[in-house]
Amino acid sequence: MIGVVIPVHGSIDSILSLLESLSNQKKSNLFKVIVVYSGNHSNYLRLNLLKPKNFEFSAIEVESSSYWARSIWEGVKVFISELECSHILFMNDDIYIDSNLIANFEMLSKVGVGKNVYFSPVFDVDKEHILSGTLNVYFSHFLIMDNLNLSQIKSNISDLATGRCTMYPIEFFLDGGRIHYTLFPHHYADLDLSRQAKKLGYSLLCDLQLKIFSKNDFSSSVHFGNFFKRYFHVKSPDRLISWFSFWTLYAKTIVRVSLIQYILIVLRNLISKARNN
Repeated sequence: MIGVVIPVHGSIDSILSLLESLSNQKKSNLFKVIVVYSGNHSNYLRLNLLKPKNFEFSAIEVESSSYWARSIWEGVKVFISELECSHILFMNDDIYIDSNLIANFEMLSKVGVGKNVYFSPVFDVDKEHILSGTLNVYFSHFLIMDNLNLSQIKSNISDLATGRCTMYPIEFFLDGGRIHYTLFPHHYADLDLSRQAKKLGYSLLCDLQLKIFSKNDFSSSVHFGNFFKRYFHVKSPDRLISWFSFWTLYAKTIVRVSLIQYILIVLRNLISKARNN
């Protein structure tokens, strides 16, 4: 069975449409859904009255100041304590899903060989153009770039997995995987999970059959040109800390550079940007 965790903040209109899509999944009812809500208490009470068909459902409430990472972690902890699910699937509420999504994830959870994390590419609302695919890391320049020219093969190995629709085996969390929501309240939390997974020997696979569609016109890159938007985004007041924490941890566990080497790379990039400006 798959456990699905969906964080919701504020309005519940988007999660209502997503729950309806989950009720209409084909060839599948072997999943449980936990909605983790932060926001108006009356909306939380409305969520608790819902009784979707075809799957088990519950809602839990967290502090209104909670961001994506803490909300996800609260849902994960419930599934860890129950030990009923073999995999945990993160889904954002700002997506459309097709009717075969859960069945495809179930198939991968059963037939996958080795230790794998599966995630979906993101398509635009017209279901034609890929907005986000496999993520490639260029550590020497602190860049995370999308490889949008995905070949039509089943799975594409990625450096990092985004959190909009990603499935982790529960063993990952039992083996020590954690969502560090104090360092990564919103941004970089999903990317840090990828770092942890690779450290524990998991492969990150972007599967083209796991299609989700964005409700929003968003930039697929976590990098913005404007300094304040990049580091002080309203959704994550600690974005600068998150950025520094992620690259420090990535350098230590993936690239395996020393602290002195890391500081030298930071200084080199700062000097290079200053010259370009």
